[in-house]
Amino acid sequence: MLKQPPGGELPPSPPDPGVASPLNFKEAVRDKSSDKHGDDEFDEWVKRLTKIAERPWKVKDDENLRPMVPAEEEALAAWAMGALVLDAPPAFLVCTHTFAQRVAFLNFFEAHLEGVIATVIPPHVRMPKHVAEKTLLAQLAISEKENTPGHIQTRNLIRQVKRADYNDATRRITFVVKDKIQADSWHRKSIQFR
Repeated sequence: MLKQPPGGELPPSPPDPGVASPLNFKEAVRDKSSDKHGDDEFDEWVKRLTKIAERPWKVKDDENLRPMVPAEEEALAAWAMGALVLDAPPAFLVCTHTFAQRVAFLNFFEAHLEGVIATVIPPHVRMPKHVAEKTLLAQLAISEKENTPGHIQTRNLIRQVKRADYNDATRRITFVVKDKIQADSWHRKSIQFR
C-alpha cells in the first residue's frame, strides 16, 4: 500500500523503463535539422513501401483473390494518406481486390491524390489549336536559357508531369502531377513559354 502525503496526492512514480519518457522542454525545442537519423529512417520506410507497392503482379479473377499481407496493408494506408507518392495505385491491388474496388481506388487517386497545375498562355504567344503532349513538353524544355533558375524550375516541372493538355478555347495548359504537394509548390510561379 502506498502512503499518501498530507495533501492527498500520490508522490510521482519512478519512470517505467519500458515506457517512453515524457517530453521535456529541451527535447521539444532542440534543432532537429541536424538530426539526420529520423530522415534516414523515414526515407528507408518510404523506399521499402514503394518497392512493395510497385512490384508487378499478375491480375487475378475476382473469385481467386488473396488476402493482403501486413506490409501491403501498411503501403496501402500510407498511399491513401498521401505519405507514399506513387505514379498509380499500388500494383498488388490486382490480386487482392476486385475489379470494382480497383476502379474505386483509381478514382480516389485521380480525385484526391493527383495534383493539377493550370496555366494561362498570354495572347502574344502563338499556339496551334492542337498540340501533342510531347511537343508541348519539348517546347517548354527549350523555352528557358540553360543553367538559369527558370531552366531548373522548368526541368523540375517536366519531371513531375504525368499528363499535359492544351485547350485552345481557354488558352490554358493543364499539367497533372502525381502529388498535390508538388502542384501546390507551383502556386504563383511563372515560366517563360515561347
